[in-house]
Amino acid sequence: MTRGVFEHQLEQLQELLLIMSSKVEGNLGLAATILQKADVQGAQQLIAADEGINQAQVHIEEMSLTLFATQQPRARDLRLITAVTAIAVELERINDYAKGIAKISLVFNPSSLGSEIVILREMADRLQGMMTGAIDAFIARDVAQASAIHAADSAIDSLYEQLQQELLAYLPTHIEDMENATKLMWAAHNYERAGDRIGNICERVVFLVTGKIIELPCDMSLL
Repeated sequence: MTRGVFEHQLEQLQELLLIMSSKVEGNLGLAATILQKADVQGAQQLIAADEGINQAQVHIEEMSLTLFATQQPRARDLRLITAVTAIAVELERINDYAKGIAKISLVFNPSSLGSEIVILREMADRLQGMMTGAIDAFIARDVAQASAIHAADSAIDSLYEQLQQELLAYLPTHIEDMENATKLMWAAHNYERAGDRIGNICERVVFLVTGKIIELPCDMSLL
């Protein structure tokens, strides 16, 4: 395999990752919409579509292994292949969280909870923005942007805590909604975990650029 062919395959590998990330980003927002509308058909479609995301992750992993086996990648190439493989794993897990919310929507009644669902919607919107930012940082090899996106996860944690507090204040006088509130809390927990996974993607971007495996946040001047 010539170097030119190898570089073309590296480009194809990254393109597969970008396609996968676009689908996962869309599913993050779609999950909240499905929950808000109690959209059973939409939920079933999102759940079924998860298999395609799983297959995309496996395809990326298999292609990465083939590149390892058939070439002698340079250090930068090794970091790229390793980063793409790791990011694909994170994307697969993020989509699992979206699928989990779709499953919750099948047994959730949105009519009894109002402001709490609005908070969940905001979490979804912010996560979509973070996902876009993290992948943009990957494309641009931008360590500073990756660090900034990672820091934005604190807003997701704050929204999660706000939703918890509102539910705790609501339930004493609406005990009949306990089961429904618990389901909403699980949905919010899925989004909170998705934020952590996006943070992991940002750390992989830093590794790709610097060759250093670090845990953000850190002093960027030391990289």
